[in-house]
Amino acid sequence: MAKNIVELAANSDVTPETAWEGTFPAMHVDELMLEFDPKHLGPPVSVLHSDTGTTKEVHLLPLRGREGRYALQVGGTDSYVKIAVRLASRGKKARLLKVKLFGKAPGA
Repeated sequence: MAKNIVELAANSDVTPETAWEGTFPAMHVDELMLEFDPKHLGPPVSVLHSDTGTTKEVHLLPLRGREGRYALQVGGTDSYVKIAVRLASRGKKARLLKVKLFGKAPGA
């Protein structure tokens, strides 16, 4: 079972009202990792979208000792094609640098 790693360059400011969106080849997402500018970060909320219209909202946790990085194991059986990243309501503004998705292709 081969793992795919999809890395999306964001380089975008996100707020609770303004989200960054990116698309990627259909895959079962096992783990999601976000990298923010350590000087401009906040608690992120990500929404994964499938090609059938279902969504999954995930609240990522900070990685200890890795300033500006958040990660979460997603799992599940759904295949996703799009991601939207914004800040939780208590955040103000953050600079999203990179999005990494770890998973496998559907049917793999």
